[in-house]
Amino acid sequence: RKIRLIHAAIRRYIHQNMLWPREFGDPINQEDQLITMSGFGLEVVKALARIGINLSGEEREGWCHLWFTTGLLLGIEEKLLPRDYEACDEMSARILASQARKSKPGLLLSRSCVDFMSGLLPHQLLYPFSYSVFKHLNDPQHREAMGFEDKHRFWDWFMPKLLRSTLAIDQK
Repeated sequence: RKIRLIHAAIRRYIHQNMLWPREFGDPINQEDQLITMSGFGLEVVKALARIGINLSGEEREGWCHLWFTTGLLLGIEEKLLPRDYEACDEMSARILASQARKSKPGLLLSRSCVDFMSGLLPHQLLYPFSYSVFKHLNDPQHREAMGFEDKHRFWDWFMPKLLRSTLAIDQK
């Protein structure tokens, strides 16, 4: 409930201060929440697969069900929530087809995520590490729109190996 209240307060503040064009619809709307939920559900499963960690069908469905339930708790209408992995994949593809574009705010958000992670590391020389983590865990189709380029070749080569071994998941 607290998250719903925070979202409502943000929407009210944005509308009162005219910080959001009306033609964009409401900020933090159902579609925004669905694609965010998909990022934690579907995209995590896909990111693991990209680095060679493949979940079973049952594990994938369980992970997506967890985020379905979380979506309900966050206030996403039940009729909008995908019921399984395939439905989540289709929904995500539909939303991204209409929304995923390179933009200044999107590039700023990507940079902010990398900067935040870099700030948690012991030395700024590890910035390429943070950059490569975000690059490899995001869908290759959207990397350019997010501003990720091929500029840290060593980390691009090393990162999937490091993530796979660090997660230490035994693949049978």
